[in-house]
Amino acid sequence: MTLKQVEERVTEIESAVELILKRLEVLERKFQPFDDLITRVENAESRLAIHEISVEDKMKEAGTETDSKVLTSELRSEEKIKEIGEKFKETVDKLYTIELKVNDWPTPAAEDYTLVTNKRNERKLRLSSLPVVKPSHAEKYKDKPKDTIVLLGDSLTRGVGAKLEYQSNMASTICRPGAHIDDITVEVSKLGDNADRHVVLLVGTNDIKREDSVNILKKYRNMLGETQKIKNRKVSVVGIPRRANLDNFDNSRRIGVNSELKEMCATLNVEFLEYEPSNNRLARDGLHLNDLGQNELGLKIYQHCGRFLV
Repeated sequence: MTLKQVEERVTEIESAVELILKRLEVLERKFQPFDDLITRVENAESRLAIHEISVEDKMKEAGTETDSKVLTSELRSEEKIKEIGEKFKETVDKLYTIELKVNDWPTPAAEDYTLVTNKRNERKLRLSSLPVVKPSHAEKYKDKPKDTIVLLGDSLTRGVGAKLEYQSNMASTICRPGAHIDDITVEVSKLGDNADRHVVLLVGTNDIKREDSVNILKKYRNMLGETQKIKNRKVSVVGIPRRANLDNFDNSRRIGVNSELKEMCATLNVEFLEYEPSNNRLARDGLHLNDLGQNELGLKIYQHCGRFLV
């Protein structure tokens, strides 16, 4: 191919390229509206995304602020409830003091007060304004024998029985420290017939952490079955008292057992007595009763048994 032919060929190619460029310009002008539309759509999508993010941020801020307000309100409510609870306890203590002065629990004149306590608890009991006093027992019961009321049970009965015996000459106590329901069942079987005796059973707190509900209730039924083999004027069972050293699971079991025990007693013509001591009625171990608790339960048993005296 000659130089002239090459030049002619290059010229033809340049003309073709120029024609293609012109056609591309025409096409660009035709598609320009579509490009603008796409750009506008993309811009709109970006603005929408930004708006959504802004809304989410505001919602989060509002939610956080609301949560903060709710938390603050809850804390204030808890403090208020705690304050009301303390006032309620104070009120209950005052009412209990008044009750001791006016109820059936026998009390002599003020100058005859005799405290049932020990040196360790003397100051506590003095400050509590709830002295346990030497009684002048109701005249109509002066001839009742000592076993008219028999409190039988585990270590909880020791202090309660001492208060009860000190206030009433017709009460006696059979205490078996560490006893379980089976142990007290054996003690019940040793009792002879006594048609004028009211047996009060206080046991179960040593079983609640080691036995399931079914076995505990089965043992209660066996124990109550033994009481029905002998003559008694009345039989009462004190439900397992509240303890401060039980976890939620064991305490739920205790509540459930008491509920079933109450129904069992109703079917067997046995009286059920419930006692749920507050924390200020419990000793430091969270299990036993302090002087106030012992006196309170003793009074509760005394009033309960008094309804069945003849």
